[in-house]
Amino acid sequence: MKIKKIILIFIIIGAILAAGFIYILRQNKSENTVNPESKISEDGGVIFEVRPIDFNFNSPVKFEITINTHSGSLDFDLTQISILEDDKGGRYSPLNWEGAGPGGHHREGILSFPKLKNRPKLVKLIIEDISGQPRIFEWQIK
Repeated sequence: MKIKKIILIFIIIGAILAAGFIYILRQNKSENTVNPESKISEDGGVIFEVRPIDFNFNSPVKFEITINTHSGSLDFDLTQISILEDDKGGRYSPLNWEGAGPGGHHREGILSFPKLKNRPKLVKLIIEDISGQPRIFEWQIK
């Protein structure tokens, strides 16, 4: 009889721990998401389309970027002209660019940044393009 009570207590404790773990996972998932909608900036004959991908606080932040123009050439290094900022004062330099190199009229690839610190509520990708004017793409973190 005593062994059955001990087993029942362990089952109850396990169920409580499992429920707590599931609750924490759901909270973290809901707090670590960015609306993956694309942001578009059209200026000076150059069109940037930027979309966050695979966003969470435990891995690098990545953006899918497409750049198009019909005048001139896209001769710039995105790792040199981009910065990621958050509402907590964090500034992050790009880790790398995986995609088409400088030149041409069409470029596409993934721009990666280090993982975020301090769980911000807002991120801004700032790209200083060839026009000299910053292009700012902003997303709320839910």
